[in-house]
Amino acid sequence: MSLLRPVVERDLALLLEWRNHEENRSMMLTQSRIEYADHLSWFQRTQVEGKKVLLVYEEQGQPLGHVNFSGAQAGQVVEWGFYTSPQAAKGTGLRMGMAALKLAFNQYRIHKICGAVLAFNVASLAYHQRLGFSREGEQRGQIQVETQYVNLIHFGLLRSEWLHSQEKSNE
Repeated sequence: MSLLRPVVERDLALLLEWRNHEENRSMMLTQSRIEYADHLSWFQRTQVEGKKVLLVYEEQGQPLGHVNFSGAQAGQVVEWGFYTSPQAAKGTGLRMGMAALKLAFNQYRIHKICGAVLAFNVASLAYHQRLGFSREGEQRGQIQVETQYVNLIHFGLLRSEWLHSQEKSNE
């Protein structure tokens, strides 16, 4: 059984460990290592502001990933971000993504989810397409990674598109 639940303070050390793991960090738009004090401050700020939805993905009670949305009001256009535990089994990310889309579109009734991917992140490019996102654009030389500027690929998925795909898969 899988579950998406709100992040609580006791999750922060684990989420930071995953986020700072080279495998995840090397694919982030911001690739610097984050210190716990900064991570805690960010979490506390998000709780006060109430603008972000921070979630832990679990399977059979075991935390395996993190998903966040820049908001969760009906009719909104939101950005999302995510990563899995480096030890998560193959396929975990896809199950997490499907659960997150279901929550976003069915419960929160979000209008559109947007994602931004570094052009060299082949796995995330394929992931977005597999989840039904459409490629919406590319910003050339947008993000500096070490000494090079990298293109940023933008994806979007409309609630209406997702609902339609769910109807077709249930036929």
